[in-house]
Amino acid sequence: MSGRITIGRSQNKGQTSIEYAAVIVWSLVVVSVVIVGIYFYVPTNPTGSEAQTCSFDTGAHCYDFMLGANSSANSATLVLLADNQNQYPLVNPQLMISMNGFNTSPMSCTPGYIAPGESFVCTATVWGSGLSAGKYFRAPVYLKAQYCGMNSSYISGTAANCLGAPAETYEGSVEGYAVKQVTNPVRITLSAQTYNAVADGSYDNVYAAVTIFGTPIHSAGINFTVNNTAFGISSPFVMSAANGGIATTDVYSNQTGNVLVSATYGSYTANITINFQS
Repeated sequence: MSGRITIGRSQNKGQTSIEYAAVIVWSLVVVSVVIVGIYFYVPTNPTGSEAQTCSFDTGAHCYDFMLGANSSANSATLVLLADNQNQYPLVNPQLMISMNGFNTSPMSCTPGYIAPGESFVCTATVWGSGLSAGKYFRAPVYLKAQYCGMNSSYISGTAANCLGAPAETYEGSVEGYAVKQVTNPVRITLSAQTYNAVADGSYDNVYAAVTIFGTPIHSAGINFTVNNTAFGISSPFVMSAANGGIATTDVYSNQTGNVLVSATYGSYTANITINFQS
């Protein structure tokens, strides 16, 4: 009786061992299939709606970007928005991007003098990128600029005070999905409270905004000018507001006539005409 029990247990143990081995084999097969699937999977996102990441190790804070792909020209254009996180200004900023073995030449950013906390925009095009809209990418970026804090003669105020400052390179990366290339992604807009103002010295509000991908950006330093010294501007240089991204100043005059008002952000300019009348 006891022998049968022993034999039965041995048979059960053998069967259990076989079943256990089978489970392990099938588990390995499933894991292998998953690994192969992950390796060959190329993610796409035709809408570009996935969250994208952009960062620098030090020196700058990147808070928005877009990579537009032009598959027919085999090129991709990166537009990157960041601000200066240093204690001192940056001068002559340039951006480089490396993608699929191709590197851009250093491309100038706007503006050329970036005060601490001020926003700047960089654009760089990579030829031979092999990207198309909806494709995933990850690429290193390099921001090169003269850092005024490294110039012992720097006092404050202008780029001239930074001449001779050594160039610093800030490394970063961008990651996300390419979208269809956008025409003129960076623009500046300008408008007035009224285009027919009274020539009695009272203020006519003027509003400017720098937009990237259609959204106004904050901390953009905008210069306002007029083409006639008989007309005044209350604040020639204004930083766009953190809330809404609008830079506001005032134009006034006691003289009648038309005045051309310009708003400039680096290489971007917008103009309007205001008629002052009695």
